[in-house]
Amino acid sequence: MTVAEGCCGCSTQPVGTRLGRSARHRQDDRGGAVERGDQCRRLYRRRPHRKRASNGACHQRRGAVPTLASETASRGIPFIHISTDYVFDGRKGAPYVEQDEVAPVNAYGRSKLAGERGVATANPRHVILRTSWVYSPHRKTFVCTIRRLAAECDRLTIVADQRGSPTAAIDIAKACLDFALRCAAAPERAPYGAYHFAGAGEATWFEFAATVVELAADRLGRKPQVVPIRTVDYPRPAARAADTRLGCIVRRLFGRLASNHGRGGRRS
Repeated sequence: MTVAEGCCGCSTQPVGTRLGRSARHRQDDRGGAVERGDQCRRLYRRRPHRKRASNGACHQRRGAVPTLASETASRGIPFIHISTDYVFDGRKGAPYVEQDEVAPVNAYGRSKLAGERGVATANPRHVILRTSWVYSPHRKTFVCTIRRLAAECDRLTIVADQRGSPTAAIDIAKACLDFALRCAAAPERAPYGAYHFAGAGEATWFEFAATVVELAADRLGRKPQVVPIRTVDYPRPAARAADTRLGCIVRRLFGRLASNHGRGGRRS
């Protein structure tokens, strides 16, 4: 059994260099800024040769991932590929199900969709697991970033008109294990195909950030103000889908329930 995610495809990276001029804002990759007096460090900056890096990520998903799928197919090995909610355009107004038409709005989504199609073509024994808004205590995810900013800053402004399903990385790992065990036990009858797996709740980035700040307040001994803003007030080079909530058929298939983090939900 092989599990592949492909390249992360991030267009920004955490740094922490001082601005050469006075500033009141520092910006977050997902859509937010923070204030701390008159001097503030940049939280994110663009990577050098951003376009070239993006093209490289697309090439890896279109080439390396299907190659892995092809190699596993030649050995009769099922292949699990982790994909993203960004293959959708966010215009449905309801959680996306597996049968909905894909229509990515940025290079990351297009490259992930290319990876999906390459996997499906190369290995009929495939599971494509689309997930969203992934966080973990072990990497620089949205939750870790907000916790750090809550300790450093007095005011955070976060986008409030993009909605999704926050998902714990550990829940994704367990779902992959469920699929792997099912495929290994009965490879000829395994439920191959594309599935959605995401947190049981839903939230905007603002709601998500506000919950993180609330839960961290006692430990930090402080609670900064969290202020909602619109996407148009926080322009980014890449387009962002407004609503990429995912319907989760995996719950019915395996009884696997992802943690509820939406609208103030706490991870159990």
